[in-house]
Amino acid sequence: MTETATTTTDHSLYPPPPTTATTTASTTHDIEMMHQLPNISSEPTNGVGHNGEAASSSSNSSNSSTTSGASLNEEPLQEHSSTLQEQSLTNYSATTTNNIMNLQPTDMEMKKAQSVPAEKSGEYIIGGADDDSEEAYVPKYKSDSPPLQLEWKDLTYKVKLPLTAPPNFSLPQKIGFKLKNGFKKKEKDILHPMSGFVSPGSTLAIMGPSGAGKTSLLNILAQRVKETSGDITVNGMKIGSSFRSLSAFVQQDDVLMGNLSVRETLRYAALLRLPKTISWKEKMERVESIMDELGLLKSANTKVGTPGLSKGISGGERKRLSIAIELLTQPSILFLDEPTSGLDAATAYSVMKTIIKIAKGGRAVILTIHQPRSNIYELFDKLLLLARGKVAYFGPAKDATQYFAEIGYPCPKQYNPADHFIDLITESTSDTDEGKKLKQEDNDRIEKILNHYKHIETAPSTSHLETDIKKAKYNANWFTQFFVVMARAFVNILRDKILTFSRLFQNVVMALLVGLIFLQIGHDQQSVQDRNGVLFFCLINQSMNSIFGSLAVFLLEEKKVFLRERGSKMYQVSAYYLGKSVSELPNIVFFPILFGTIVYWMTNLNAGADRFFIFLLILVSMALAAQALGMVLAVLAPSMEFATAIAPVLLTVLMLFGGLYMNVDNIPPYFIWIYWLSIFHFGYEAMVLNEFAGASFECPPSPAVCTYRTGEDVIARNAMDKPYANIWVDLGFLWAYFLIYRLMAYLILVFFVRPKKK
Repeated sequence: MTETATTTTDHSLYPPPPTTATTTASTTHDIEMMHQLPNISSEPTNGVGHNGEAASSSSNSSNSSTTSGASLNEEPLQEHSSTLQEQSLTNYSATTTNNIMNLQPTDMEMKKAQSVPAEKSGEYIIGGADDDSEEAYVPKYKSDSPPLQLEWKDLTYKVKLPLTAPPNFSLPQKIGFKLKNGFKKKEKDILHPMSGFVSPGSTLAIMGPSGAGKTSLLNILAQRVKETSGDITVNGMKIGSSFRSLSAFVQQDDVLMGNLSVRETLRYAALLRLPKTISWKEKMERVESIMDELGLLKSANTKVGTPGLSKGISGGERKRLSIAIELLTQPSILFLDEPTSGLDAATAYSVMKTIIKIAKGGRAVILTIHQPRSNIYELFDKLLLLARGKVAYFGPAKDATQYFAEIGYPCPKQYNPADHFIDLITESTSDTDEGKKLKQEDNDRIEKILNHYKHIETAPSTSHLETDIKKAKYNANWFTQFFVVMARAFVNILRDKILTFSRLFQNVVMALLVGLIFLQIGHDQQSVQDRNGVLFFCLINQSMNSIFGSLAVFLLEEKKVFLRERGSKMYQVSAYYLGKSVSELPNIVFFPILFGTIVYWMTNLNAGADRFFIFLLILVSMALAAQALGMVLAVLAPSMEFATAIAPVLLTVLMLFGGLYMNVDNIPPYFIWIYWLSIFHFGYEAMVLNEFAGASFECPPSPAVCTYRTGEDVIARNAMDKPYANIWVDLGFLWAYFLIYRLMAYLILVFFVRPKKK
């Protein structure tokens, strides 16, 4: 009987788990390494991929793992296991001595990588072995998770949709319809009762036209949607909480951090997803083995890149990298949503060959695919054809052509079977007279096909499979999650040269511009207005930089990564949020200090050293509060376009009540609450108190009126001479708002920012 992932380790690849004492020492050592300063001088290259630039990469001890002629169930040789146990951490010395932030390959890994052949057009090379050979494939990296057979019976899925008025209704009729029906909803059947199964070592392709229910079924089987009826079992047992830890889901879009290399992406994922009972060395070995298995060694040190923004690996390599991330936990069942979407023919075939090999390693693979080429279709073991949420065919893929021929729909010679099946169950959408006639013919044909289908194939017996399925806790502890997320985010920020340079350029240029416009302000009566303007502009500039910086960083890249990783349960939200927040602090603190230092001395603000440092403290505090507010907007906004439309409106309102345009004595009572919510109010008040307290100004010759003799006159004119007006009180409010906004963003992230249920 196969043991579960919690108790079994494949000793043909990994040494036996360390003892408790060894584990504790190893974990402590890893945590200590995290505190080292990062060495980020060696950056990933823009290597083999669509840009055509070469990159060196590596191989690791996976080259000495299970040979291609070994049986999947064969016990590992003791000598082989002993050899692996005797290997030292030498290969990873460059990694472990610098810390978790520097996951660069060692010299030995670089040398090994040179012997691995690159990808070729039209064929796929893995670990130096030709993919198209007739020799039976035995994976070098096999799962030690229990083989699982997934079966579903009478599965249905319904959603509730709001009632809509008929399209021929006039506007008054539509309004009346809405008033009458209110918030009533109607149920829509997405999936009608259906049954099926997928066994270990086989691949099930779910096909059908758009709207047939392919993705809905995949999400339900993967337990990403639970509001269903029917039975889903694993090895004959009802599905439980352990299922998510023994399965993996690869979404359609390859959401990756563009500034990390392929190897770094996998190593960070391994540190997040694998438990502390697995040593650092074993985690790194697993990464190298999976890269070897999926043909990623040649591009191991290539920057992943961001499509449309920066060069990186090819589309096929991105897809295999997404798959590799999920394989780290040795899942028994792998779900893939449209794995060939957006790929050219040769790349799509290469990716599918990889997926088939994964299945042959003892995993059950379920994927959705819209309309594959004939050479891809021939790779599938089983086919589930859906139309209108119903099953049109379920059974061996090779028998589908004969099945449809027997019911009167033979596939033409030299025609792609997949195209033929999709054509049969796709309805015309034309509204012309001829189109309506075709639509009726299509409808009759589809109904005939659906009515003819009868579920006749039954799942094989699971008596030989494990039934005591235990939960595999493939999660690092919270402390490790926090440090890994922080390190990864910090490296990603430093590697983003465009963003870093633009921030540096903007702050320096704007500071010099303000400094030249208000160069060496004097101490006459006119200088008071200039000083007020400089102080308020500094607050506006740094606040806008912080808010829009939060929106850009989270919405353009990190939100998608967070949703994917949260869906895979890679970390706790608290560990992610705190790690991300800490990684952003250097930028939030550095740029206000740089900007403020240039402006302060060029404009001749209050020359006291203590006043200068308090000025910087206020500017940094304001930037922190604004960045936290920006984070609230970022987690609330559904898109960057929405956020950039809302943010200026919010900022304008807060600035109007900031104290420069209107002091507190003139604010209408019904708007006073906005004054107390405005971070500009506290920042500007602190700036004014710091700049003008104790200052003196030159008065014009008599008989001109001298409005401001001292700084206290300026403070009183701004209505900032209240008993509660104090620099440290204002700073306290800014920090309080920083914490409140940060907490709000966290709670929104926990309860509302989740992977969408399709």
